Parts: sequence; structure tokens; C-alpha cells
Amino acid sequence: MVAPLVEAAPLANEEPVKRMKTLQGFSRVALPLFVFFAVTGVAYAAYRIVSHEIPRSNTETRLNIHVYAPYGSLAITPRTAQRSIARLDMEAEETGEDPAMYLRYGVSQAGVGNLRVSIGDDEGSLREHRPVAMWRANSERLLVNTNYISSDNGGGYSYGYERNNIVTSPIPMHPGPVQQEGDYKARLYLARDLPTSLNAQLGFGESYIDLTGMAMERTYIETGASKVRVVFGAPNVAPMSVYQVSAGVGECALDGICYSNAAKFEFSGGIGYYSLGFGGELQRNMDATVSVGLGKVTLNIPPQAGRVQVFYDDNMFSGYNFSGLAIRRSGYATSVGFDRSTAPILTLHLSSGMGKMNVVYR
Repeated sequence: MVAPLVEAAPLANEEPVKRMKTLQGFSRVALPLFVFFAVTGVAYAAYRIVSHEIPRSNTETRLNIHVYAPYGSLAITPRTAQRSIARLDMEAEETGEDPAMYLRYGVSQAGVGNLRVSIGDDEGSLREHRPVAMWRANSERLLVNTNYISSDNGGGYSYGYERNNIVTSPIPMHPGPVQQEGDYKARLYLARDLPTSLNAQLGFGESYIDLTGMAMERTYIETGASKVRVVFGAPNVAPMSVYQVSAGVGECALDGICYSNAAKFEFSGGIGYYSLGFGGELQRNMDATVSVGLGKVTLNIPPQAGRVQVFYDDNMFSGYNFSGLAIRRSGYATSVGFDRSTAPILTLHLSSGMGKMNVVYR
């Protein structure tokens, strides 16, 4: 006769042993991860966002925007709320001081809103007359002298903003950077429903400017030793008089130049690598001037943009390479079938010191 099986009683210390093994297994995984993130200090570095918003006065008919960013990374995009003219978000350390930002806004009697934004330094926004509102992020002090001040265009700024109407809304701390177009320490969001002129002075750093969907009337961009990309991703609904970019040392990429709907486009480069994309379809003739010192420029022109004619200074120091264009004579080239087409004309005036220019039409 076989004796029945008897289940052994659990040991008194069996559960603690299991828990200990579990903790040991967890530590084998968690400890290396902790060491990795502690060493890299990238993925989970805590920070906070300081945000300031410029509300509308509801009397604006167009906007002039001046941006001064001598250093740092900046993204400019048309994504602010309908009630606002602009909003500036800047990244700050969790326990550090608020970043230096200066915003001034006033509306002239003619209905022209003038916004001046300085990031890190106020030198670029100094004016003889104080504008309607100015504050620094860590003080939130309103500097207004009177209820009427003269403007740059001869009119006057009338305003009725009180301190409570200027929205200052810090955003809670987040574990890690926000990824959209890129990792930018400052983001300026603009209204897109008003005719706008933009003057941006960018120094050291990396910047991204997306003007897609905005009604741009004039655009001036100046860069220093930086990496900059400017994008028109759709046709500009407003006729632009001038689209001008002056690039210093570094990299500069322009996309959708034909989408800008500019009558005149001007680009000047110093020492660097420049990519000029004439994407889009011309709505009218465009006169474009491109000059470079010691840099290298590539102009990419799709055939659907329109017909092209190129005037260039052919000298012993300059270097030009044309692809998809027919050289008609020294210093002059056109797209194939130029004389038979009725499409709008892109006229290029190219000048190169000791730099290189590559023009691609395909």
C-alpha cells in the first residue's frame, strides 16, 4: 500500500525570500538605467517653461514684428490662440532664474500693431519712446509712462492694457524637452490672420522660422554664426514686396521661396553653406538677387515654379555650375523653351566672389 502524498507546509521564510529575489532582479535592471540617465543627463532633465502672451486690442489691421535673438535657439511659428497676437515660451532650469525676455507691443492710431521681442538681451529693442508694455520675465514690471506715445510711422499708440490683461502663465514643469520642429529653447508663436511684416535679427545658435499660412507683406532676416532654416510650405496669401535674407557664417536653408509670392527676393551670404529651394509655383514674376563671398550656394528650382532666366558675372574667380539650363551666351542662361512659354518668370541675378554656385532646374 502506497502512502498518500502529503503536501509539505511552506517554510515560514519562503515569501520574504521570493520578495528578496524579485528586488534583486529589479535592481539589476533599474540600477544600470539610473546610472545611464544620471551620466547622460539628457532624457529626464527637469525644466519648466516660462510663457508670456500678448493679447489683442481688436483694433489691429496689420502687424510689424521685430525679433532680436543674439544667441540661443529659437523657433518662430504661426500657432498662437485666436485671442492673442503672440506668445513666447522659453525653457528655464527647474531651480534657476527666469530667462531674460523683453516684449513690447503697441497699436498705432492707424491700426498697425508693433511687436518687439528681445531674447536674452534688450539691445535690439531700445527705442526713444517707451512702447505700450514691457516686462522682464523675472520682474513682470510694467513700464508705461503715459496713455499716448508717438510711433515710428508718425501716428500714435493708443492703448488701454492694464497689468491684469497681460497674461503671464507659467507652464508646469515637464520631464524633458518638447519635440516639435526641433529642440528649441525659445518658441515664438504668431497670429496668422493679419498682414504681417517680419524683421528678425538672429545671432549665434540654431533657428527655425515657419511662415506657412501667414499673410507676409515684407520679410527681413539677418543671421550671424548660426544654422537657420526658413520655410514657406504653402502659397503666401498676401503679395510680398521684399523677401530679404542676409546670412553670415554657418548654414542657411530656405524652402518654398516661390511660395512667398515676393516681387523681389534678395540673398547675401558670407562664409558658409547655403541651400535656396525655390519650391512652389510663381503667382507672378519674381526678381531674385543672390550674392556670396567665399561660401557655397545651391539653388534648386523645380520646373513647375515657372520659366527661368539667369544673369551671372562670369569671371576667373567665380565658379558656376548649371543643370537643366541652356547657356545662351556668356553670363546668360535660360530654361529650355523659355521663349515659347507664357509662365511667370523667375529672373536670377547671381554674383560670386570666390565662392561656388550650383543652379539645378529639374
